[in-house]
Amino acid sequence: MFGGSLEGASGILFNVTGGSDLTLGQVHEVADLIRRVSNPDANVIFGLVQDRRMKKKVRITLVATGIDGNDESVAPSFSVDGDEPAVDKTVKLAESIVRNGHP
Repeated sequence: MFGGSLEGASGILFNVTGGSDLTLGQVHEVADLIRRVSNPDANVIFGLVQDRRMKKKVRITLVATGIDGNDESVAPSFSVDGDEPAVDKTVKLAESIVRNGHP
């Protein structure tokens, strides 16, 4: 994703880590974004971790394989915090990375 996209990925593994304030609906929103911008035939697997220390924070770790026919993996990880809901900021940041190759 840094310098690429998920369009040709054959496999995507991502994990969402957040506090107890993170809802399943917000996780679903992140999953939908990843599915929208990736290969429709990609094998997508995700996990969810609740960490009480991450109140109003979200961290997404993503590994993609088979991008553009290559077996190389891309594994960006980023987190956000502040007044805006964490998932809203994370989704905006993820959209920027997916579209532009950088935040």
